[in-house]
Amino acid sequence: MENYFVALGGGNEIGASCYLIHVGDSNILIDAGLRLHSKQAFPDFVRLGELLGSITQLDAFLLTHAHLDHCGALTRLQYEHPSLAKFTTAPTKALAKIMLTDAIRVAKRHKSEDWSIVETTENLLGDAFDSFTSVNFWESYQLGESDSYCIPLPAGHILGAASFLIEIEGRRILHTGDFSLHAQRTIHGMDLGEIQDIDLLIIESTYAYQPYFINETIFEQQANLVRMVSNIVNLGGNVLIPAFALGRAQEITSLFNYYFEQHLVEPFPILLDGLVQPISDIYNQYRDYLDEYLRLRNGHAIYSQWIHPNTGRRLLIVDQDITEPMCIIASSGMLLEHTRSAHYAQQLLPHPQNAIIFSGYLDEESPGKILSAMEKGASINLNKKDIPIRAGVHRYHMSAHAPSQDLCSIMEHLRPKQIILTHGNYSFQENAEFISFLRQLNKKGVEIHQAHNGQLIYLS
Repeated sequence: MENYFVALGGGNEIGASCYLIHVGDSNILIDAGLRLHSKQAFPDFVRLGELLGSITQLDAFLLTHAHLDHCGALTRLQYEHPSLAKFTTAPTKALAKIMLTDAIRVAKRHKSEDWSIVETTENLLGDAFDSFTSVNFWESYQLGESDSYCIPLPAGHILGAASFLIEIEGRRILHTGDFSLHAQRTIHGMDLGEIQDIDLLIIESTYAYQPYFINETIFEQQANLVRMVSNIVNLGGNVLIPAFALGRAQEITSLFNYYFEQHLVEPFPILLDGLVQPISDIYNQYRDYLDEYLRLRNGHAIYSQWIHPNTGRRLLIVDQDITEPMCIIASSGMLLEHTRSAHYAQQLLPHPQNAIIFSGYLDEESPGKILSAMEKGASINLNKKDIPIRAGVHRYHMSAHAPSQDLCSIMEHLRPKQIILTHGNYSFQENAEFISFLRQLNKKGVEIHQAHNGQLIYLS
């Protein structure tokens, strides 16, 4: 069969990211994620088996980063191919293990059908991570028994996130994974070094087709967020920031620490809850991967004298127990049912002095998305209860994904012969500038494809 690429999930969607590269006799799989709010939680492993004859024909597996939409199906992959050679960075390995352990615990508690396909025991999870080879940025690794190699590059998305430069039968293929070209408060931005002239660029397109409509700079947005929370707390209110436990929570926490330490606002107490705590400890463990400001600061990289984890399981904010106004940063970021953030929202929403502030991506079916679209005076069903909305509800755009302008910059820098766009929905909204840029590249001879789950894209 000819050389090809196929998305088994995460092609024209966000969720269940899983990509197969077949060149010659080599078969490389990148990521194995989950879908939320779907009866089909896993990537299409049946299609993978049909294409290869057997999943055991895979030579190697590369994991870009530890978000569940990229690593959530690892136990299923381990079940299908226990001896598969797996590669990822040390921080991603540690983070993914925490994320999956928690996901399995939650799924078992709720008897979720997502996990009924395979027995997700702790032994299976342990075996999966024991089989990983931890890789370092900028070093070359042979992929299993194949005649192919990869070089991990810093992707700048979250701690440990990697893009992979794959060299296979004379081809140079760059898979970006999720990436951020610009530095964040916790980590540096993507680093491609001197790499150019790529044969194939596989690039995430999360925000590619959405026009960048925000007039404020990222620094202005961050300053406005801090000042809004400060004003609400100073007036006696409590603020909940539902945040992705991995990445977004640490960014927001580091933002507040910076403003407190630089005396830009008067400090106030901040509580970290849910999965945010163990993940913040992993950030502290891998300080060498962090921004210099965090790497060199005294004490914990994330916590401080003002910012503390909730080390117990008890909800600290309930009507009768409020001792002083505070900000809570808790998972999940989308306010999913029965998460710590959902329980806090249930307590805070009925009171007008409080506020809930969203800071990142919200799935269309998530309670967070529904709440952010509702007006004061309405009510929302949270944890099977109708909760009146009297608190303020706000949203700030603090994403670790590249906007369309950065995708254009990467394409211009790498000068690829062929481009495949993944991890996005091109029908969501038309970005005329981005589409025009792609058409100009196409006129120059660059072959451009939008990935669709299950459809083969032949490599030129």
